Amino acid sequence: MKVKFWGVRGSLPSPFTSADLEDRLAEVLRRAEGERFDGDAEACRFVQALPAPLRTTAGGNTPCVEVRTAAGDLIILDAGSGIRALGSHLMREGFAEGKGQAWLLFSHTHWDHIHGFPFFAPAYVKGNALRLGGCHDGLESRLRDQHDPRFFPVPFDALSAAITFKQMGGTNWLCNRRVKVSTVKLSHPGDSYAYRLEAEGATIVYATDGEYKRLDAACMAKYVEFFRGADLLIFDAMFTVMESIEKADWGHSSAVVGVELATAANVGTLVLFHHDPESSDSKVAELVRRAREYQNIIPAQHRSEVVVAREGLEIEL
Repeated sequence: MKVKFWGVRGSLPSPFTSADLEDRLAEVLRRAEGERFDGDAEACRFVQALPAPLRTTAGGNTPCVEVRTAAGDLIILDAGSGIRALGSHLMREGFAEGKGQAWLLFSHTHWDHIHGFPFFAPAYVKGNALRLGGCHDGLESRLRDQHDPRFFPVPFDALSAAITFKQMGGTNWLCNRRVKVSTVKLSHPGDSYAYRLEAEGATIVYATDGEYKRLDAACMAKYVEFFRGADLLIFDAMFTVMESIEKADWGHSSAVVGVELATAANVGTLVLFHHDPESSDSKVAELVRRAREYQNIIPAQHRSEVVVAREGLEIEL
C-alpha cells in the first residue's frame, strides 16, 4: 500500500504567511553568507542540507490522507481542506471522464474533517462512484447539511457522481474484499473513530482526534491491541504534554503518548499528525525531536521510526 498526506493540520486551515516566508528567507540568507554556488546543483545541495523547518513546511490544510493498494483501490481518510488538492489530482487520473471509484472514510464530522468535501471536484462528475463510510449515525444528513444554502451555494443533490453511504463498525471488507477495515471508538467530544486498514500484507492505522487520559495498562489495552503490529500508525499529536493537561476534554493527544502506544504495540512507523494551527514548522519539528528523545530513554525492546506528517509526504509499505 501507498500513503500520501494531503492535509495534516487540525481544527482549521492555517496557511503559510508572508511574514513566515520573510523570516525563513532571512535565516537562509544568513546561513548562506560566504557561500558560492557554481550552478544549480550546488545551490540544491545547500538547500537539502538546511534544517527541515527551513526547507519544508507541514502545510496548512486540514486532514486528508490518500491510501492506494497495488490493485488500484483508492481509500481517502477524512475530507478536510486537503481533499481539494487531492480532487484536482484525481481529475487528471480518469475522474474527469467519470471513470473513477473511491472510498471516503470519515473519522468524525467536525468541520475540519468534512469542510473540504464541497470542493472535491470528482463529486461533481457523472459516472464517478464515491462510497462514503463512517461510524456515526446520520452521516448522509450531516454532509447534506453542509450544503445547505445558508452555508454553501451548491446543493448536495447537484453532485453528479453516484454517491452511496455505508454505516461502518466492527470489521468491514471494502474494494471487493481486498481491504479489511476495522474500527475502534476514540475519546473525543462527539466521538471519533480510528480505522485499521489491512491489505497486501500491510497494515495502516489512522487514529486522529483521540484523547488518552489514563495511561495505565488496563485503560490502554484496547488501543494497544488495535494498533498491534501496524506498519504505519497515523496518530493525533496536536498538543505538547503540558497542553494536553491544560486542554483536558478537548479530545487530542501528544507525541509522547503516541510513542508509548507505538512502542507497546510494536508499530513500525509512527506519524505525528493533526498539528495545532498555532504551531509553526519549528514547533512541529521540536515536537518530533522531543518524541525521539523520549523514545530513546524509555525501556523498550522495540523502537518505532518517528516522523512528522507534512503535506506531500508519501510512504510506501
